[in-house]
Amino acid sequence: MPTRDVLRVALTLAAALALAPLLPGQLVTAEIPAPPEAPEAPEALEAPEAPEAKEAQRIRPHWEHVSDALIRLDQALVQQFSGELWSEVRETVAAGQLAALAARDGGADLGLCLAMQRTLSVLSRRQDLLEREAFAGDRARSRHPDDEQAATAWIDAEYAAAAAGFNGLADELSFAEGRLPQTSYLLVELLFGQQRDDEAGQALARGLALWPDDTGLHEQAQAWSGVLLSPEHLLNQLERRVDVFDITDADFAGIALETISVLQTAMGKARYADQEYALAGLHFDRASRALQRVRSMPRQWGQDELDYREADALVNAAYSYMGLALAQWKPDRADETGALAAEACEKALTDALRTIPGHADASEAVLWLGESLMKKGDDTAVTHGDVAQMRDLYGRMAKRFDNAVWWNNFAFWCRETGSAAEGRGELDEAHKLYEASYDAYQHTIALAPDNARYVNDTGLMLLYHLHRDLDVAQELFERAWKLGADVCENPFVEDDVHDFNFEAYCDAMLNLSRLHLEREDLAAADEVMALLLELAPQRPDVRMTEAEIRNARAPAATNEPG
Repeated sequence: MPTRDVLRVALTLAAALALAPLLPGQLVTAEIPAPPEAPEAPEALEAPEAPEAKEAQRIRPHWEHVSDALIRLDQALVQQFSGELWSEVRETVAAGQLAALAARDGGADLGLCLAMQRTLSVLSRRQDLLEREAFAGDRARSRHPDDEQAATAWIDAEYAAAAAGFNGLADELSFAEGRLPQTSYLLVELLFGQQRDDEAGQALARGLALWPDDTGLHEQAQAWSGVLLSPEHLLNQLERRVDVFDITDADFAGIALETISVLQTAMGKARYADQEYALAGLHFDRASRALQRVRSMPRQWGQDELDYREADALVNAAYSYMGLALAQWKPDRADETGALAAEACEKALTDALRTIPGHADASEAVLWLGESLMKKGDDTAVTHGDVAQMRDLYGRMAKRFDNAVWWNNFAFWCRETGSAAEGRGELDEAHKLYEASYDAYQHTIALAPDNARYVNDTGLMLLYHLHRDLDVAQELFERAWKLGADVCENPFVEDDVHDFNFEAYCDAMLNLSRLHLEREDLAAADEVMALLLELAPQRPDVRMTEAEIRNARAPAATNEPG
């Protein structure tokens, strides 16, 4: 329940004045004009009091009581829906009822006073029912301390009675509907609480039609958006009003667009659950656009909340479009609609990451998009073109956001596709991909200089694929070795981090040993290998490299003088 301030009361008063029939002589202006001066009377007679002054004095006090009653009503709603002490709720309701009665006795609009009184009365009795539910268990155990079955039956009966009471309050309150937004707010809450969702949605639509800028009603629409049976009706109602009032009433348009974004999001989730991916993506996109529009208007949400809601909507749109792409690719991996949907997915993720750099869900979705581009729902039919699509996605995202993970993925898949091209005899293409891989790895370790795996893989490109700059490769392997070993020596490091770094620095040691072997520096190769055998004697690649070093030593041994 939102905290309603004095502005809310002022708006309610203004609405009540607009709805109330005018009584003879009743004033509806904000300022009560001073009564005209009475004509000067003879000394022996007192001047009679002007009738306008009498009417002004009569009306001013009852509107002060109306204002007090509305303030108390708002305060009681806040207290009840925020779980404050029940005694405080009762005190506030009692004060509000006294103020409403005083306003009625003072000549305020009868319909308005009755609406306030009935709403406060329902609020009070709702509090009684809430307490009845809350203490049902304690009372049951007190009445039936030794009979669990009887206690359970008593609790069930209490809950059933409370439910009947809530339904009765909703029916009663419906007769007071149409004079106060607070009445509509409470009615909607009661109806939704009793799962009378269709009636609740209709009451909410009626309330927003009368008070389109009421904060409480908009928050009800947002809170119950996922269970509205016909959100389209409310959505269309709000969108039509936004089109009319976007310029003339920015206060209304701002809060309405916030609600529109929530309703669009709820509809998108429902469509996604039904695997209607195209419609789901459309709803999420519309939610995002509504949030973009509201940024320049008065609004309830702060900048951070707007950013997160927009990023979440865009991520949801991305998953929807990728769902559509996978559905299209299932019968045909080359389907053009699937390709267009994948492009829409990438754009949505790009927009999300520009809204919130490093957004966790968007970053994770990029990896899922890459895998989906490669497998297309069937990892047994992957082609060279599929792998290239995934590789290029990571390249584009890495260049846009300078992200170490995506630079690393781009580097890895450039290396893999380069090896595949080399295997096909496409040597120029292979060399170009190897150079791209090495360049990407350099970006990677510039962003993550302490990652042993990234540092090792950068040196690997020079040793095995580009066959150059072996001094640089040696420095990289030695650096990776130290980085990984330092992490593993930390007794508090988590197991998965330890295992990742252990494997990385063992790889670096193996690569360093092979680099020495490549240079025919057998002593250096042997020295590193001896240490590696103590760490990972079971690895086949370690054993194979040890054998190569031993075989390289054998001819030298036979040439020694005997």
